[in-house]
Amino acid sequence: MKLSRRALFILALLLIATGAYSLVSRWQQGGFSEDHPAASTSRFFAVILPDVKGNMQPMSELRGRILVVNFWATWCPPCREEMPELSELQALYKDEELLVLGIAAEDQESVNQFASEAPVGYPLFAADTEAGPLSYSLGNHRSVLPYTVVIDRDGHIVKTYFGRITRHLLEQTVKPLLQASNTP
Repeated sequence: MKLSRRALFILALLLIATGAYSLVSRWQQGGFSEDHPAASTSRFFAVILPDVKGNMQPMSELRGRILVVNFWATWCPPCREEMPELSELQALYKDEELLVLGIAAEDQESVNQFASEAPVGYPLFAADTEAGPLSYSLGNHRSVLPYTVVIDRDGHIVKTYFGRITRHLLEQTVKPLLQASNTP
């Protein structure tokens, strides 16, 4: 049985539409999230990154806090879109030892320029070429931006998210961590 070019084209469109529907459905049901037991925070806590002022910040000093680590880039529209919600999350829970961090896959100059034009309510760091291997060590085996990792007070990865994240979705992960640390 020989299919015409039109029939093949329609079949290809149907396959693409089915895949797109599957992706959208998965996103609407809670985002692209995976747990990576093999991923480790050891490389993250060993790295020292420059902040927007050029000060070198050892990530090891952040141990003991609940961290939301967001890998992003200035040229990435979904990264920029989620920044206001990440800023809201930081503002809401900063007194509860929650810290949102933005780690850019760009150089210091690009991050500084972005921060001066579009300030955010959480610390930004320039990881440049270290961003890829660092996010990979934290479970980003797809090399996707944005990529977000939630790390508990003990330094364990609790949850990872591929693609754009929302404050509501992050709160579902961080609220139990905050409550657990507030119980005697």
